[in-house]
Amino acid sequence: MKLEGRVALVIGAASGIGRACAEACAQDGATVVVADIDEPAGRDVAATITRAGPGSFARIDITDERSVEHVVRGTVREFGRLDVLITSAGASTTGDNRWQRSVDLFLNGPFYACKYALEEMERGGGGAIVNIASVAGITGSLAGNIDGTGYPSAKHGVVGLTTSRRLDCTNWRWAASPLRTSRCRSRFSVRVSPLSTVSRVSRAALPASMSCARRASSSFVSSW
Repeated sequence: MKLEGRVALVIGAASGIGRACAEACAQDGATVVVADIDEPAGRDVAATITRAGPGSFARIDITDERSVEHVVRGTVREFGRLDVLITSAGASTTGDNRWQRSVDLFLNGPFYACKYALEEMERGGGGAIVNIASVAGITGSLAGNIDGTGYPSAKHGVVGLTTSRRLDCTNWRWAASPLRTSRCRSRFSVRVSPLSTVSRVSRAALPASMSCARRASSSFVSSW
């Protein structure tokens, strides 16, 4: 049990990559806080995970700094520490203010989470952070118009945010990684893309999850 005795906060854990990461951490022995804005789905995931060990659900709006701070502090109050942070929140950002909604969700949100999680991890002597990025943050993606460039721009920012903090925090024991994923099948991707264009990366037994992200995140957070 590589993560036994450690506490993991997974934001965006109600489905997709976040759920896969939460399940992987739980299977490796961690106490997992399932955090998501989708309360019914998040509670279902938490109920499944906590059959095997301790954990809980916390409702969070990652675009709201106060909400993020509340969940991070609440995790430490409830379980006494925070060792692992994984940010994987995602949603459709079509319509008005598409650029700003993308930046708020995919860049500002992970920034808020890192800001408050790092404070707690430093007090605890170390930790591990995985921010889910995207290959679109490296290669770019077809956006259609300037308003549609928010997603790849935000994911590029996540890579910069995570790697920069990793370079800065050299005086205490911690690790950080921007996990750059390719397209995977999830509730979100099926809504915004024709099914034929969605790579079937996840195993049939784990719909809406990406098995490679699951293995990578679990392996990384247990290595620090």
